[in-house]
Amino acid sequence: MRILAALGTALHAAVQAKDLGLRKGLRRDEAERLFLEALMGRIGELAFWCYGGEFAERVDELLKSGVSPELAEQSILGMSLLQFSHDLLRAWNLDAVIRDSAEVAVAVQLGRAAQLGWANPEARQAVLHVAALFRQSEAQTLKRLQSNAEQASQLAVVLGAGAATRWIPATPASTDEESAAQPTEPLEMRPAEPTADMALQLRMLTEMNAVAVSRKELPMLFEACLEGLHRAVGLDRCVLCLMTPTRDRLLARLGAGSGVADLRARLQLPWSATLETQLQAGSVRRFSAEQPPPDFLLQATAVHDCLMATLTVDQKIIGLFYADQQTTQRPLTAEIFDGFRRFVTQTELIVRGLPR
Repeated sequence: MRILAALGTALHAAVQAKDLGLRKGLRRDEAERLFLEALMGRIGELAFWCYGGEFAERVDELLKSGVSPELAEQSILGMSLLQFSHDLLRAWNLDAVIRDSAEVAVAVQLGRAAQLGWANPEARQAVLHVAALFRQSEAQTLKRLQSNAEQASQLAVVLGAGAATRWIPATPASTDEESAAQPTEPLEMRPAEPTADMALQLRMLTEMNAVAVSRKELPMLFEACLEGLHRAVGLDRCVLCLMTPTRDRLLARLGAGSGVADLRARLQLPWSATLETQLQAGSVRRFSAEQPPPDFLLQATAVHDCLMATLTVDQKIIGLFYADQQTTQRPLTAEIFDGFRRFVTQTELIVRGLPR
């Protein structure tokens, strides 16, 4: 979890830093340097949580006990992870990346503060600081920062790190006094309610074309599709089951949304002649209490209101998409069904066009 949190906040800070540079009138190549500085500035933290072993466990224990990151790192390592990042970059002859730019400092502070959502006091203070820099209103500034965060989330998905978006607050939140007064729970304890966003759907559908250029990159494409279903279409839980090489089971391999781990554990389906007759190549279906899903699906999920689509290549079923609104109990509207169909269809088209 620590590595995903570090990656998510690093990507968020990098996108925000680049935009801050552009808004200050820097050339695009200079703004790109800010992106690289913010991203590489967390390389020590990423490396530490990957390979820190016992030291990482000890730091993690201190963090869980409420000790600040700076004190926990200093007490166990004798240095901060920021200093460790600088040391690594020097060892790799990448000293030019270390510039300690003001824009990066602001972006890093913003990324860390906003992990708990845009309405928490630290995030609002960071937003007000950026607003003052550019003499804009809080509302205007927040809208732009949220757009940047959305770009960071899309970048994480494209890179195959969709799970890191959990630490990027891309979902817009109210900034009025009443919203700010509400207690903010940790993000992992309070899943954001996804909402349909047509503009985001169009962007993510377009970007899916660049995710995979060969069949080796199919996992990245499938993750991008699921993230689109969750964040852009607005579905609570989305899972992709894939056929085993021996074509004897459909196993849930990837998922997006809250509570998806339990769903993946349930969707482990033995392939049979009966199951094959209940699925049609190229089908996209919506089920309800009036038109219940097939028995195999109902037994596995115990959910009547759901969406299902086969993933078909060369007239052969190679997978099964499943999605529902079980977490929030919201209705499956025609708009949501259309979005589900778009992402499934786009994924099939891309897979079919990839060289073997």
